[in-house]
Amino acid sequence: MKIDSAGIEGAWVIQNETHIDERGSFQEWFQNKRFQNKTGIDFRPKQANSSISAKGVVRGIHYSTSPEGQAKLVTCMTGEILDVIFDLRTDSKTFGQFVSIPMRAQDGKSIYIPDGMGHAFISLQDNTNVVYLLSSTYDPLTEHTVNPFDRTLDFKWPMEKIILSERDSLAPSLIEQARGKKLPGMF
Repeated sequence: MKIDSAGIEGAWVIQNETHIDERGSFQEWFQNKRFQNKTGIDFRPKQANSSISAKGVVRGIHYSTSPEGQAKLVTCMTGEILDVIFDLRTDSKTFGQFVSIPMRAQDGKSIYIPDGMGHAFISLQDNTNVVYLLSSTYDPLTEHTVNPFDRTLDFKWPMEKIILSERDSLAPSLIEQARGKKLPGMF
């Protein structure tokens, strides 16, 4: 397991070895003790999610203001995505910045996204399965979105034809979320 900074403070890319033989493949995609030894973070999941997306689906930008925080560990099980992490922490020196990380099935890559970050991805293939572990459970009162086409974030999605949920297409901008004091660290 190789663990490197993702380029935004607190976000990490985990590169795991994939063992392939005539039976198929095997991968140990997370081990808390190794991760904690490298990062100092004791990531203990409380919920596991899975999504299957068509090509062109954008999910996000999602984040939580849960009082206990909500970190994520994301991996792509089938297909291919471009994963994007947006720093929404108002007290961070990288506030408003983003990093994008390509991921595909069997590449052995996982991404740790700390509390306070916005998370989004675009599916680059049909039937792409993304799984993520969360450090806190879903609570609709503390779950928020930022519009994935918010111009202030200066991110360009790599496809012309995008499919969004109604929730994501109607999501407020980063500035609107700040005005409503709904960004991490504002309450």
